[in-house]
Amino acid sequence: MKRSKQLKWNTIASLAVQVTAVFSSFVVPQCILRAYGSNINGLVSSITGFLGFLSLMESGVGNVARAELYRPVAEQDTRQISIVVNATHRFFQKVALLYVIFVVGFAIVFPFVVETEQDFWYTFTLVLIIAVANLVQYYFGAGYMQVLYADQKIYILYSIQAAAYLLSVILTVWLTQIGASIHMVKITSAMVFIVRPLVVNVYVKRKYALQNDLVVKEGVLTQKWNNMLQTIAYFVHSKTDVMVLTVFCTLKDISVYSIYSMVTTGLSSIISSLCNGFTSKLGSQYGKRDERVQDTFSAYELFVFNLTAICFVTAACVIQSFISIYTSNVKDAQYNQPVFAVLMILAEAIYCLRMPYNNMVSAAGHFRQTQLAALMEAGINIVLSVLLVWQYGLVGVAVGTLVAMAYRTLYLVVYLSYNILCREFRCFLKKLLSFGLAAGAAFLAARAVSAFIAADGYFLWAVKSMVVMVVVCAIVGLVDIVLFPGETKELLNAFGGKKAKK
Repeated sequence: MKRSKQLKWNTIASLAVQVTAVFSSFVVPQCILRAYGSNINGLVSSITGFLGFLSLMESGVGNVARAELYRPVAEQDTRQISIVVNATHRFFQKVALLYVIFVVGFAIVFPFVVETEQDFWYTFTLVLIIAVANLVQYYFGAGYMQVLYADQKIYILYSIQAAAYLLSVILTVWLTQIGASIHMVKITSAMVFIVRPLVVNVYVKRKYALQNDLVVKEGVLTQKWNNMLQTIAYFVHSKTDVMVLTVFCTLKDISVYSIYSMVTTGLSSIISSLCNGFTSKLGSQYGKRDERVQDTFSAYELFVFNLTAICFVTAACVIQSFISIYTSNVKDAQYNQPVFAVLMILAEAIYCLRMPYNNMVSAAGHFRQTQLAALMEAGINIVLSVLLVWQYGLVGVAVGTLVAMAYRTLYLVVYLSYNILCREFRCFLKKLLSFGLAAGAAFLAARAVSAFIAADGYFLWAVKSMVVMVVVCAIVGLVDIVLFPGETKELLNAFGGKKAKK
């Protein structure tokens, strides 16, 4: 398959899996809220937050493996591919063992830390079930999935994942309606997601003729511990809010946080999925020292700025009406939090803006050089969140996240400019200021238009959102045409399968 077609299929499949993931993240919590209440929803969100680092570990180790796989995959070097995959799998076995040890300790301690109406065994067994669900998803296919990423065939992986999400949602809705326990719901979900790694393993082994018994050489995945440190730092940073709220606030506060986070992280997941095709292409070009990597990155950067402005300005206009509809039947907690909503949207938007820079650093394999900034981001978030949560609650932890996100985003932009692509900082600054002003204008215009549209149900809310998005798209599109005509053309060429004229 031609690379241009792979980019299209990867983008479509990435969007499909994220749409189904977002759909799942909207439907499942609502089922839990209605069936079990805000306390259980908060309990599940807290446990999931603490145990979610295995997926990040898989992603972190995967980044190192991908950086070493781009060249052998491009050269069809089966032996070197096998070596990297085997090294990845063996390393992840050690990570999984540490995870199991952590889970057992956490399951014993957590029931005494969190304020819950449930007894010890209820919480203890729920922790174990959610942990098993994480383990089966990422343990069995850690190395094999990276081959598909490096070969720009992630559409295979995502197609399987999208089907698993849909089946999991269907089963969750059915189980909560018939009165099944939350434990049964989570066990069933875990059984569904074990299909993905098993199918991927079979496909990759046959397609690439991997040698499982090949001896792993020294010098493979040399930066795995550096990236592991970054991954742990990112996990701490991304879960700081839930951790701080678990210790200092109530499960109802965590439930409120999880509903808003569901919206913002859902949007960033969609943006990330749409960019996965670019990420694989960038890694492949950088691995082959292709001179077109600069043009691809510029198009990627513009693409992310466009998507971020459109998605998050639209969200800022309609999020409160959505939350009101979503929690209309839930009266045991206060879900109307407009200031918190704005801060969450800003923080997640900043995270999305840094995607091109973070992914380019990963593709270049600069993990050791950038690990200090990752630790600083986590440290800033923890310190500010703990200091501010006492007086400001949810708003306090959101401020901590926002400041930490802004710090590392600027760091990555500067690092990339001087150490990898050698592009001027003003390229980023021009886009930031342009799209910042465009976002402000779009927000004011969209709010004025949407004020005439009531949203007391999902259908009317969807209509209102579409109208708002059209207004935002028009203003953002005008910015592209007027200020970034060359990069806009390159972006269109990337999806059209054409090479930009020099």
